[in-house]
Amino acid sequence: MSSKSEGPVFVIAGLSSALTESIENALQETGSTVATLSVASGQIAVRSHAQQSANFATSGYGVRDPSYAGRQVARLLQLLGRIDGLVNVIPTSNNDDDLRTSRIATDPIGRDFYWVLQLSNAVFASWMRSNGGSITNVIGIGEEDEGSRATLAGALVVMLSRELSLEAAPVVDVNAIVVGGLDPALELLLGDPVRRVTADAAATPVQIIASLVVEFQLAERGSHTGEVVIIT
Repeated sequence: MSSKSEGPVFVIAGLSSALTESIENALQETGSTVATLSVASGQIAVRSHAQQSANFATSGYGVRDPSYAGRQVARLLQLLGRIDGLVNVIPTSNNDDDLRTSRIATDPIGRDFYWVLQLSNAVFASWMRSNGGSITNVIGIGEEDEGSRATLAGALVVMLSRELSLEAAPVVDVNAIVVGGLDPALELLLGDPVRRVTADAAATPVQIIASLVVEFQLAERGSHTGEVVIIT
């Protein structure tokens, strides 16, 4: 399939949601081939710029298995030929039906952090043998009933994103998008570059996130890395 993909090839990893669908559509509209990897089921769905689609079932499920992410990346590379960018859509709500009924609903903070770390490392390893790529981590936090758990999940992934951006430069760009906000002390620690964007009736958080993901993923290598965008 990838041998016919003339445009960029991106992977979106996370639970199926309106947000992942919006990001998928935005990237696909740029002429890209987009694969979605479901964290809950391990299923891979691929859409090409020609509107072709295909679904692939994968085996060996287990986010806690250190080799799981590597197997999934190997499968994606087999299907796609290459990966130009990775978008991690990180769930943080225990109230989400898909999350509550999935097999990884325990220890949400550890799950979110571990998944991003393992998948990013697996993709990064493949990029070190090729031409590099871009990682965008999207963290949906800030709901009133999530409290400190959501804030901590976001803080962990934001710090991981910043650390990976320093470690991976100039081969890989790594950026983070946070919905809701971060602890003021963490924002102070992060320093620049931190960008704030305000959602309103004309631009919802989902629309803003999709636009930012396209911006980061299609940017010239090195022009956006280590950036944290906070959507309020």
